[in-house]
Amino acid sequence: MIEECVIRMNDKSNSTGAIDLFHSNPHILNCEIILNQGPAILSGANTESSPTISGNYIYHNNTTNQNMPQINLGTSDPETAIEIINNHIEGNYTMVGGIAVTTLAGGTIECIIQGNTIINNRYGITCYGFDINSIIDNNIIRDNNIQNQPMQGGSGINYWGGVSNTSLVSRNTISGNLWGITVTGDALPNLGQVEPDTINIGKNYFYNNGNEGVIYDLYNNSPNDIFAENNHWGTYNLDTIEMHIFHQPDDPSLGYVDYLPVKDYITEVPDKFYSDTENVLLYPNPAMDHFYIDFDVEEYRVSIFNYIGKKVLSDWISNPSEAIDISSLPKGVYVVEVKREENLWVGKLIRQ
Repeated sequence: MIEECVIRMNDKSNSTGAIDLFHSNPHILNCEIILNQGPAILSGANTESSPTISGNYIYHNNTTNQNMPQINLGTSDPETAIEIINNHIEGNYTMVGGIAVTTLAGGTIECIIQGNTIINNRYGITCYGFDINSIIDNNIIRDNNIQNQPMQGGSGINYWGGVSNTSLVSRNTISGNLWGITVTGDALPNLGQVEPDTINIGKNYFYNNGNEGVIYDLYNNSPNDIFAENNHWGTYNLDTIEMHIFHQPDDPSLGYVDYLPVKDYITEVPDKFYSDTENVLLYPNPAMDHFYIDFDVEEYRVSIFNYIGKKVLSDWISNPSEAIDISSLPKGVYVVEVKREENLWVGKLIRQ
């Protein structure tokens, strides 16, 4: 137990980290770890350590400005997960990241990163390697842009590795970074999956991430399709949301990001009219040549958008039993927008 300690201004003559771990699972609680020459907490690449790091103030470490994060951990104990919970991690040096968990020398990592504030670092969090299972939940990941070199860092969260690098990402606020979340290699994070069953609630809030005048809330630079449903992207405009996400429509060699339904950040109720008394049902769904809308009003406008946000159909519907013809549309996933006066409902339709 390392609890309520002040650990500051240590050099690297005998150990790289202010706290160095070797086959150990300490609890590091409510400490102030500041202004050390190396990382605040470090474990070897393959020394199987699973610390619990909770409630600490971690500030301006790695004063030599080496290319290391303030918390730098390798493989975890096979029986115990790494826990990084409720810490304040603030950077000051251009080469220094926030948190890294890596398996570059082999082994596996199980980790929970939850409730932290991670600000002003070169990057916020990176999960780098293979056989990593992480939960990244309810963190504030803000302004990790201190190097200001988008080709070298600046991600709120970065993933690199194989399909065994998996993650559930939920309830985070990700803002002011050069990139919101970047996915490279074959890594497979799940940023939200609520249809048809809830696998991950999503509810991440993205805004103001970008570089060189372009917003990049999510950059899927991998060949894999990624779920990112039930998140708020700083806007309710589907065309704008599409512009904030880089994926298959921007480069056919990349995987597709399924970001529908989006989350209503104000009411926290997705896929619903802002009026609680009115409901909409699309059927059949999936549909082939036509579908119907069950909506208890006489007249409304229906618009259909393709996966890159282009409107492909728009019409006024005045007969509840009227079939909507989609026989001319290619097979795929579409967004259906139903609007009457100030009420708006958005849902997803699959064309078979």
